[in-house]
Amino acid sequence: MLQQTAASITAKPQGTAHIQASASLRSMPVDGDDVQSALVRLLTSASGYLERDQAAAKRCLDRAASLLESMVPATAGAVAKAEPARLLRGGLAPWQINRVKAHLDANLAEAVAIEALAALCRLSVSHFARAFKVSFGETPHAHLVRLRLARARTMMLTTDEPLSQVALDCGFADQSHFSRLFRRQEGASPNAWRRARGAAPEGERRSESALASAAA
Repeated sequence: MLQQTAASITAKPQGTAHIQASASLRSMPVDGDDVQSALVRLLTSASGYLERDQAAAKRCLDRAASLLESMVPATAGAVAKAEPARLLRGGLAPWQINRVKAHLDANLAEAVAIEALAALCRLSVSHFARAFKVSFGETPHAHLVRLRLARARTMMLTTDEPLSQVALDCGFADQSHFSRLFRRQEGASPNAWRRARGAAPEGERRSESALASAAA
């Protein structure tokens, strides 16, 4: 009887540890500026549970690992080393997708090398290219062209910039390069597409009228 009583007394703190661990996990923030403090609390809890409740300690450590994987790593440490195994199952991680999107959006007018994008994601070029296609449904080059054409359409509708300047501002080599890719996607030249929407600058409209008169 005494042994049973002693066993029940020692078992009670362990059960309490399970409850406290579960409550602690539910209350942890999962993003934003509180992530660092959440990780500290999780690791501290895991250390406290380690000797009296290994299951609770493991749950704290698993939660901490999940938090680390879900956030942008600050250094190329253990988290970066864990990425390849995870990426074998598919595409880029959320933090990698966000980095790629931000970089492309900020550099559409510049030359964008796939090596630079792969470096942002801490992957080899071949690994990055495969993962990118899984996540975005197209190759990096095709995606970049689509983004540039989308920006060009916006510029043609909202500014009076000539097509030569639109082409340069959107990262195309020249107006001819821009026109060729635009026609392939839209089925019409940039000039015709712009005029059809009443957005052609006065200079371009006069030029078109002059050409029409000369042809007549």
